Amino acid sequence: MPRAIGYAPFRPAGIELRNECFENVDVSWRTPTAPVLSFVIRSAIRSEEKPGTLTGRAKSAGQSSPGVHWRVSPDSNRGGTLGLRAGSREFLNVLNSGKSVMKTTMIYCKSPLCPIALISAALFSTPVLAEESVDAYLDLELEDQLSMEVTSVSRKKQRLNEVAAAAYVITQDDIRRSGVTSIPEALRLAPGIQVTKMDCNKWAISSRGFNAQFANNLLVLIDGRSVYTSTYSGVYWEVQDTMLEDIDRIEVIRGPGATVWGANAVNGVINIITKQASETQGGLLVAGAGNEEKALTSLRYGAELGEQTFGRIYLKYNDRDSSFAPLLDEQAGDDWNSLRAGFRVDGVLNVSSQWTLQGDIYETDENQIVHNIYRDPTDPANNPPYSDSNVADNIEASGWNLLGRWEQRLSEGSSATLQVYFDHNERKEAVLEQRNDTLDIDFQQQFSSLEGHDIVWGLGYRRIQDDFGNTFSVSLSPEEQTSDLFSTFVQDEIELTPETLRLTLGSKFEHNDYTGFEVQPSARLLWLPKEGHTLWSSVSRAVRTPSRVEDSVSIVTRIIPIGPPPTPPMILTVNGDEDFEAEELTSIERKRQRIRTLAAIVTLCLLHVPWQQSFNLFQRIGRRDVLQYMM
Repeated sequence: MPRAIGYAPFRPAGIELRNECFENVDVSWRTPTAPVLSFVIRSAIRSEEKPGTLTGRAKSAGQSSPGVHWRVSPDSNRGGTLGLRAGSREFLNVLNSGKSVMKTTMIYCKSPLCPIALISAALFSTPVLAEESVDAYLDLELEDQLSMEVTSVSRKKQRLNEVAAAAYVITQDDIRRSGVTSIPEALRLAPGIQVTKMDCNKWAISSRGFNAQFANNLLVLIDGRSVYTSTYSGVYWEVQDTMLEDIDRIEVIRGPGATVWGANAVNGVINIITKQASETQGGLLVAGAGNEEKALTSLRYGAELGEQTFGRIYLKYNDRDSSFAPLLDEQAGDDWNSLRAGFRVDGVLNVSSQWTLQGDIYETDENQIVHNIYRDPTDPANNPPYSDSNVADNIEASGWNLLGRWEQRLSEGSSATLQVYFDHNERKEAVLEQRNDTLDIDFQQQFSSLEGHDIVWGLGYRRIQDDFGNTFSVSLSPEEQTSDLFSTFVQDEIELTPETLRLTLGSKFEHNDYTGFEVQPSARLLWLPKEGHTLWSSVSRAVRTPSRVEDSVSIVTRIIPIGPPPTPPMILTVNGDEDFEAEELTSIERKRQRIRTLAAIVTLCLLHVPWQQSFNLFQRIGRRDVLQYMM
């Protein structure tokens, strides 16, 4: 009998591992005190030796089929029996020989008796300790991670240990095991990413330093859709709250990624990639509660909509209590709640074409304390000092997005992708109201018809329309504006010597309405001298373009009375600059990675970052050099 770490030995078909794979299977759990209850279990089989197999075909749906039985815990008096039913699909079962290591990844309830089923499984299931050591299991985990494919470095599939960039992947297993409840918390798992929780509903996240609430040098994407706001140059992390169980992986690139992703990918790129709908079939309910996180609830259901077409819908609600301010000995007034829903549909037309349609809608209600809100001194209803301090403010944020993607394999070694999305968001605060509409069209093609060359190129267009509701404290001129961004890029990976030495050359060319034409080239050299060793060096240029606030804002910072009324007071303001130039960075990176054992990776990274232009609070700092040594 195979020995297992976990409870279930199955994995959906279509994902190659080291052994047989399964379609989604209904599993009946029989216990002494509970009726037969139905689950859908997805898991992975990793086998060190080729086991014997047992093949069969379950009967049609609606007919009784005991299937093939495998006892989870044969040495335990409390062990249950698993009955497999796979509809009319063929299935394989590793049963009677070999040494397997099995890992449960998720349990999806399908029965209306779901709560009883989960309680019964928890009470009567007993995990079996593996004959192999836990270390051997962890070795397999690391081995898989090194061979994992990433797409965010060059906008094509590459092995993680063969990319010329400081890349890291946070997997779904990492997220699940860590117990995090939000995307910002999950990003703490990535080395080189600074994550700070400013209050209950605000986060500051950056790569390689310079952290702030709006870290303007970090580009963040969700399934290729940019969530980087053009208002302040940064990310409103509290509204990026997709269902964590739907995330397949988070790819984190430390360092410039502007050659393929464009402006603002200066110190890093974070790409949050969700699962295909075919991987989230059946129902899933996740619920939690506490004294601070009052309610954490997610509900998802996935189904097959047609031949090779799968879909899912989800609903998520969070309610978090206010944090405590010890200096004030009272609540900090930063509680918030959010409601979110979404869908995804994936389809395959033929062996060379597939498509995706997905969307989200959300609404959040956040509270905060505003230190100063200034009042217009020319209004007779206002009296000195013309300001209110520590004002309780309620933020209403809402939005929706819709994304479509078409992928076409043109020939052997050639493929094309067209992606279009529309993103609408609104945000109402005491000092400013804003509304943004973004239309983005992106096309890219990859081909390797030339010997020793793997080329990726693309075209892009983005239009942003914004509308602001000005207040006396914060105002923008003009209140409404439309900006256009045109871009193209090309990148060529050249194999200088087979399997060992590669040179990657490329550049992004953009034109925006703030700084005009920008060029962001890079050159990367990768050397794989032997198994387990990776060395690379790169030189890149990246720019950060000004935000709408930096270009055209007026912020009242102080009102100073200079005489008795009706003498008008002095008003001090900070104003944006229409001639604001782009921040420019030239990055020189060197990295050595060595796998000393299958349980440890040693990575040394040296980078020299001379900033040609740097700004702080609308003031030019000038050139500054950053030298970092990371391990």
